[in-house]
Amino acid sequence: FRECFFLTNISVPANVSFVGTNAFVNCTNLQSVFINGNTGLGTGAFRGCSSLRRIFFSYTGTNQIFWESGAFSGCSKLAEVVIPSQVRDLNEGLFLGCSSLTNVDFRGPLRSIQRGAFGDCISLTNLVFSNTVESVGSGFEGSGVTNLVFKKAIQSLGTLSRMPVLRTVIFEQDVGAFPGGFGDCPQLQSVVFAGVYRDWE
Repeated sequence: FRECFFLTNISVPANVSFVGTNAFVNCTNLQSVFINGNTGLGTGAFRGCSSLRRIFFSYTGTNQIFWESGAFSGCSKLAEVVIPSQVRDLNEGLFLGCSSLTNVDFRGPLRSIQRGAFGDCISLTNLVFSNTVESVGSGFEGSGVTNLVFKKAIQSLGTLSRMPVLRTVIFEQDVGAFPGGFGDCPQLQSVVFAGVYRDWE
């Protein structure tokens, strides 16, 4: 369905286990997507769908479901998204360039937030992770995030870099390795640790 410019709505049947790489890339008039089963998403599955505003998931059970790199990159009209509890890895560039994204609802713990997962999401100002996040990479580069809160312990925090408007970071529990630090965060004013930190460089 690559570059199907007249496609406006998609309902993926429950018996579809995976939407493949670049399956709907640059479907620029696509406005809504309904995922009716435990369907994984391949690399760039909806990349460049610049009119996409709504995504609905009907995931059930506890098995992990994979969203691969850049699955929603360049969806510049997407304003909010729910990350189901079955999705535990936010892979590289997952929402890169989603410039209208303002609200992300995390329904469960995360294993990893990888590089550029929310890169250049310039309308995303506040992020609160209420559940466990095991590993955080440089997932917020170029974003509009001003306040970043981690309520649970983090095993590995790679780097929080190139965040031009970041002002406050709060760690409410322990933080493990943090080799990257806060590079190129010119407006950073406050870093709060309620737990302990270890293995920092």
